[in-house]
Amino acid sequence: MIDRIFLLAFFSLTLFSIIYFTSIEPIYYINLKDFLKLTPEYFLPTLLISLLALYVTARNYLRKSGNSIAATFTLRSDFSSTERYISSIILVNKKDKPVIINKIFIRVGHNIYIQLIDGYDETFVLKPYETLNQKLEPHFVYMAGVKRIVNLPDIINNKKIKKKIVLDTTEGIVVCSNLRYKKIINKVLSHYSTGLIIRHKGQFINGIPVGNNVLYFIEIITKNGENSFITISKNPESSLLEGKLKFDTEQLKMENGTLHIKNAIEKALEDGVIDWQNFKIHSQLETFEHYEEYEEIDLTDQKMISWFDYHIKARIYTYLKNRETRKINNDYIKKSKK
Repeated sequence: MIDRIFLLAFFSLTLFSIIYFTSIEPIYYINLKDFLKLTPEYFLPTLLISLLALYVTARNYLRKSGNSIAATFTLRSDFSSTERYISSIILVNKKDKPVIINKIFIRVGHNIYIQLIDGYDETFVLKPYETLNQKLEPHFVYMAGVKRIVNLPDIINNKKIKKKIVLDTTEGIVVCSNLRYKKIINKVLSHYSTGLIIRHKGQFINGIPVGNNVLYFIEIITKNGENSFITISKNPESSLLEGKLKFDTEQLKMENGTLHIKNAIEKALEDGVIDWQNFKIHSQLETFEHYEEYEEIDLTDQKMISWFDYHIKARIYTYLKNRETRKINNDYIKKSKK
């Protein structure tokens, strides 16, 4: 930060001096046209190249000097802890130089430091321009000497109290700047015309993708001990493997579908139609039934709004709706206090 201030002051002073001694002060007034006529023809290109080189040199100096690390932390709550705890820290190195980190702290206010990572346990290097997501295990207790600290998570969760990530490095103490980034979910919750579509993923079985056209996935170990598979689609046919396996398509869509497939395979094994060593059936019937209960939205029927409608009209509508909601909440609070 100090380096940037110094360079800004230097360039500002240089620019001011040029303007002052060429235009403002009469004693040093210079006619630029006459001056350029007296100079060699390559003077102006040389001057421009020199200024560009000075700029590049300054940029490289800023890139290599000092430390600039942005950081943030995330809070989490789960069954393992009685309160929310710091579950991870994100560090972003904005310099072209590595930083060796011994300890990581969170500074609460101006005088309280909470140690999160002990350098005796783990010293790590933040590489140039690297982004690091450091996972933290749940805390058991916070201690100050021989005294146990209580209600510390309440202080950490308090947004009115300033908090900073502070690093203990081999170059000294580094106070990290706040890593600011926008989240899509915040935009969705704060803008009435923003839609969110969430991808509910399928799965991989032995590296084989199993998506929304697979009702049953059957793992097979052939007579030669090789791994193979067959699938039954969500619109199943009455037979597979050129008629070697025969099914009742109605039963495949019922709760006993897995048992029906098992019986059909075992019968084929007994008849000698197939010669598998082993098999395992995976059913997605319950997943299909779960999602069929939801109402459908056809995106092709939805009108995509224009830039003006989204950024101007929708923002005004959002502001008015939020204002209306706040008024309703305030009226409710006033009535509840009476």
